[in-house]
Amino acid sequence: MNTVMTVCGPIPSEEMGLTSMHDHILADLSFFNEPITEEVRRGCPIDLNSTVQLKDLSYLRNGLAAYNADNWNLTDADLMMQEVQHFKERGGNSILEPSAPGIRCGTDKLRLISERTGVHIIASTGFYREETWPARFTGMGPGDVQSYLLSEINDGIDGTEVKAGHIKTAIANGSEREFDVLKAVVPVANETGLLVTAHTSGATTVENRRKLLRTFLQEGMNPEKLLLCHIQFTFVNQDVRTFLHEPELCKLDLNWAKEVLDTGANVCVDLFGYPSDNDMLDRFGQADTVKLSGLVELIKAGYAEQLVIGNDVYQKIMTRTFGGHGYCRIVDYAIPGLIAGGIDQEAIDQITVSNPARLLQFQLNTDRS
Repeated sequence: MNTVMTVCGPIPSEEMGLTSMHDHILADLSFFNEPITEEVRRGCPIDLNSTVQLKDLSYLRNGLAAYNADNWNLTDADLMMQEVQHFKERGGNSILEPSAPGIRCGTDKLRLISERTGVHIIASTGFYREETWPARFTGMGPGDVQSYLLSEINDGIDGTEVKAGHIKTAIANGSEREFDVLKAVVPVANETGLLVTAHTSGATTVENRRKLLRTFLQEGMNPEKLLLCHIQFTFVNQDVRTFLHEPELCKLDLNWAKEVLDTGANVCVDLFGYPSDNDMLDRFGQADTVKLSGLVELIKAGYAEQLVIGNDVYQKIMTRTFGGHGYCRIVDYAIPGLIAGGIDQEAIDQITVSNPARLLQFQLNTDRS
């Protein structure tokens, strides 16, 4: 039987339904919080030490969110349960929760949220950006990494009965240790059949992106079980100065996405509903229309079988409760946008239902059930 491991146990993959393939539910993302320098304080019209408030929302959305500690706190289970319930009410059925050790929290509460909302949630093991690693991770060799991952997959996460149904990896600074972890993950992925999601960001160099993909493939990773998230960061150059002086360089560019897809790997177009411009970094926000445009072009180019989508809610200001779209943006905007872009329902169902179910399934080992 083709099975997906959820926080409530294994389910047949055909029960997944409409799935967001990248959304944080319970996470402590405080490592993102930037220190408030005197320069920032002088030019700041709001109290960055306060909780997130509606009157400050426009300032937070334009770059100051990075300096507000409360913005990075997604640990309120009752609040996030409401957010997941909104997703269910709008037609959503499953969420891949990619929070790895170092940022994830409340795994037992994820199960409660799933039980009460009826939304299937897949929890993650793995290694996120190196600066988030718990202290015990820093001295791990390849064997230790593999033993740790298998314990969370086979026995449960943090002493709970919740078993990981997905492996998260990341490259941030491109250190040797980050790439060593990628190599150690591959045998575990191949043994268990679990999907591996690989994180890069807009700040990741072209060299490191290519090295990440090359490392996985050279180590024998099945590309059909590899998913590169945040691919939209490579669609358009978002530097304000480049746009002002050389706007022709800010056109849609799908070369990297196609390079990944041509290896047989998969990509996730996410951050639908992400806050807008970042004035502090001289970067303009990537409109959801750009993400949608890239997605439409990739579908028309024949890559529908390798595409998934997500919202990537990872800031408090992205939740509905605090003025964002929450987990509903892919339902309320991305899917209708695909229809408006001439994409047929079969392809939409493939991206939102069939592909997630296939990617997250594995052959059930009765010892894990």
